[in-house]
Amino acid sequence: MGSEDNQTRFLFLSLYNPDYSRSAVIFSGLPKASFNQIRGNLVAKVTNIWKAIRANPDISVIVIMSPSHYLTIFARLVTRKHVILDAGWPLSDSSRLRAHGIQGRISLIKDYCLDLLSFHAAQIVIVESEAQKRRTQHNYFVKEKKLYVIYTGLDEKKYAQHLGVVTNIGVDIREIVKSKKQIVLFRGKNNPESGLELLAQASSSISSSIQLVVISSNIPKNIVFDKSTIVVSRFINDDELREIYESSALTIGQLGNTPRQQWTLPHKFFESAFFGVAYLSKHTTAIAEITIIPSDLLVTEDIEAKELAEKINALVANKDKLESASENLRKDYQLSTNQEIATQSFLRISQGLLP
Repeated sequence: MGSEDNQTRFLFLSLYNPDYSRSAVIFSGLPKASFNQIRGNLVAKVTNIWKAIRANPDISVIVIMSPSHYLTIFARLVTRKHVILDAGWPLSDSSRLRAHGIQGRISLIKDYCLDLLSFHAAQIVIVESEAQKRRTQHNYFVKEKKLYVIYTGLDEKKYAQHLGVVTNIGVDIREIVKSKKQIVLFRGKNNPESGLELLAQASSSISSSIQLVVISSNIPKNIVFDKSTIVVSRFINDDELREIYESSALTIGQLGNTPRQQWTLPHKFFESAFFGVAYLSKHTTAIAEITIIPSDLLVTEDIEAKELAEKINALVANKDKLESASENLRKDYQLSTNQEIATQSFLRISQGLLP
């Protein structure tokens, strides 16, 4: 039986719409796979999982999409079919960053227990990096033989459908991409990994020939950028995302100093790699599994705002170095973590479960 036939054997389940999850990359790569969004209270969720399985009698494997980990437990309760958890990362990784006070600690313990039960309920667990695999094996007592790595990658089909066609672009994005300045892009949420406050402090020292663009929906009032910075706080669509990346000279990665950065891979890293835009970041073990970032594009843990601005200015001024770094990043992405590779890796991993 070929991979095309096998695609009909998978049922993907999630608490969210299919585009929300990292698992969307694999699901999109399997056009014949089925999907159900599981809603309702606890009893309704269990019932709806059972109904989804009954409605798809030909499926052999249930795939729980990240971050809906605990559905794995319910799926194992209502069916004897094989269950794969595409976890990516433990949910308790995020709650650990917020574990302040009694309530924060309670949330951390709850999420750890859900991770633990979910990992052990699944027959196969897929995580985001080799570094994450080692942590999961050690911290959640998961046998190595049931742990696999698939890099998150990007749902490339969303950008290939309208390749070269400008369609749904807002006025603000149009004005940015028309800029005669070199665009340096930060995209992502404000969290401990982002180091957004450091970038805000550096913004006043960035060259006037550079247009710093920050796309983030949750910037607090205490983080203030220089007036020359363009801040986009609204949701941007896929066409706008493509336009802004294709117009950028450099993207800013994670500038924080958290342990989690060593084993997790932010979505914007894959965006930068797919679109071939040089990526300025702290060194991380996880990124080094995919590509070697040149030393000029790495920032030290104790870097100060003025030094960060000087590094950005120097990088943008050296067009040849940026173009070389961008092309190498694009090549490494295509060789190790593009959507086709992710999909085929998933099919190989699941092959042993298919009858």
